[in-house]
Amino acid sequence: MKSNDKIVHRGATMTADWPERIRLAQKVQHCEIGGEILPRIRYGHERADLAGNKGPCLSCGVIAGEFHVEGCPKEQCPGCGAPRFTCDCEPYEDS
Repeated sequence: MKSNDKIVHRGATMTADWPERIRLAQKVQHCEIGGEILPRIRYGHERADLAGNKGPCLSCGVIAGEFHVEGCPKEQCPGCGAPRFTCDCEPYEDS
């Protein structure tokens, strides 16, 4: 199966490589922002305007309690509270 082939995972259609990306995202539990190690914010624990519905994240497919996949627009930055991919926290590195 090629990575661009579509599959259904947790009721959502996604590329065949996406479940592995979800699995790998769970291994990155902290990030470093400006030299400080902070815990990443799990899906379902974001501030209200970033939080999704009760089902899988509509952007990256994770379920409540899991960490978002890198680049998901719904992941909240633990440093400033803004969406991670648009925040000004630098450097921001997974650890």
